[in-house]
Amino acid sequence: FGVRNPSESAPAAKRWAPEAAIEGPESNASWLADDPGTLTARVWDTEDPADDLRVRWSSDLDGALGGALTPAQDGAVSTLQALSEGAHLLTVTVTDTDGQTGSDAVRLTVGPPNLPPTCAITSPTDGASTPRDATVALRASVDDDRSLELAVGWTSDIDGALGSTTWERVGEVALDWPFLSPGAHTVALSVMDEHGAICVDEVGLEIGQEPPSAPVVEILPEEPDSCVDDLQ
Repeated sequence: FGVRNPSESAPAAKRWAPEAAIEGPESNASWLADDPGTLTARVWDTEDPADDLRVRWSSDLDGALGGALTPAQDGAVSTLQALSEGAHLLTVTVTDTDGQTGSDAVRLTVGPPNLPPTCAITSPTDGASTPRDATVALRASVDDDRSLELAVGWTSDIDGALGSTTWERVGEVALDWPFLSPGAHTVALSVMDEHGAICVDEVGLEIGQEPPSAPVVEILPEEPDSCVDDLQ
């Protein structure tokens, strides 16, 4: 039997498990079932560099969420993930090269799929006509059961963008536009929620042409008749 050289010491056992901290989503946040969200965390270990660690996400409702992820050198790790509707306990688990693990968890509620807002132009009515240079009153009814704020925009196929407003839980949006070019316009309303769902409505509007200018009549005195002058 060989005798161990005292200078050949056995590798030191690791003493510290890796650690993890979820950075997103926040605890008790809300998502939608049809809108994937980003899971982000930061992991670290006393002995192993971050890119030697392996990270896994899981849900008590959906199970394992994808495969193992390798964090960046600074320990950051993220993944885009869709979740089923319901109440989730999300857990991130980090494993080091020695098999030791660390974890963090947050609760998340996933609601039903998002629905677009509803919208309808109430003024002007489709096919209406307005005199040239008259202010056009743009009005619309807008609603959304889930959103607190909607982005509202008005456009004309002739004059382009007319203006934008913000809907904040009130039934009607309004914009008074001082001038539209003469012609047959298609005026469009677009309403978008924070998830990108859009409602669009449009109407036709005729803006009167500029009235023709009155003809200019100039009356000039007649020149004397040369025959009359000759007789005198």
